[in-house]
Amino acid sequence: MHLQLKRFVTVIFILLLLTNCNSHHSWGYLADLPHNERSIFLVSHGWHTGLVIATKNLTKELIFLQDYFNNGLYFEIGWGDKDFYQANQVTSAMTLKAAFWPTNSVLHVVGLATDPTQYFSNSEVIEIKISAVAHQQLNLAIADSFQKDATGAIVPIQEGLYGDSHFFNGTGYFYLTNNCNNWTAKQLITAGVPISTMTFTATGLIKQVKEANKYYQCCIQLQ
Repeated sequence: MHLQLKRFVTVIFILLLLTNCNSHHSWGYLADLPHNERSIFLVSHGWHTGLVIATKNLTKELIFLQDYFNNGLYFEIGWGDKDFYQANQVTSAMTLKAAFWPTNSVLHVVGLATDPTQYFSNSEVIEIKISAVAHQQLNLAIADSFQKDATGAIVPIQEGLYGDSHFFNGTGYFYLTNNCNNWTAKQLITAGVPISTMTFTATGLIKQVKEANKYYQCCIQLQ
């Protein structure tokens, strides 16, 4: 077990070095006019990140979320290891399993009655401006992360961790290089945000999104 933990720490260190490298890709799906611009939010809870989207910007692919929540103005959505994410008490064995063996995934969805910067006042929250077209691509990508049952329905597993929240079965397997932060990064890339696919930590993701936001302002001004 001691050797496994040493290997785990070594791999984490290497990944941290990798995520210090910024992506040099360009923004995609830029808004042509101000009224075609939408806001989404990146929330960092320390090791874990999630995305927040406004209820008014839900498209048909995600409209089902309103069936499970009490009229929230926003939805926070995060993806992760099924056992680890739902555990009341996390063990070292559970951590190692989630890191080194592909495991089933879940999505954690929270209905927010207030602005995410207020709701998550003790967490780092970054607003990201994207176009309406980019938001449509984001909605499609997030919807594909929900597992459907035999009838095509998306059914909650159990209540979530805080507030008005639920867990749902997810698609894809969780492992060290396909973790919660990598999932968040992939969703943002789908929406045209220029960050690296080799993003595995909350710190690396936050850093890249802040740089992308600076570049976004430059791109908009040049249009």
